[in-house]
Amino acid sequence: MLFRAVQSLRVASILLKPFIPRSAEAIYTSFNFPTLWEDVKYADGAELRAQPDDLRVTAELIDGKVKPLFPRIG
Repeated sequence: MLFRAVQSLRVASILLKPFIPRSAEAIYTSFNFPTLWEDVKYADGAELRAQPDDLRVTAELIDGKVKPLFPRIG
């Protein structure tokens, strides 16, 4: 189940790269995927790739939680 969720985030970030590049990069780099963000191509979103055995969240933590991607305004 976790594999599917992480794969969905990987694919979504790749497909969003041309439209919201910084946010897509933040999503992708929140995990330790083997391919560097700079090397990711649009076609990579169509491929299911094996995840590393040590897959983990690498995003910045604030008070033990992942920093919000889109923080609330006001």
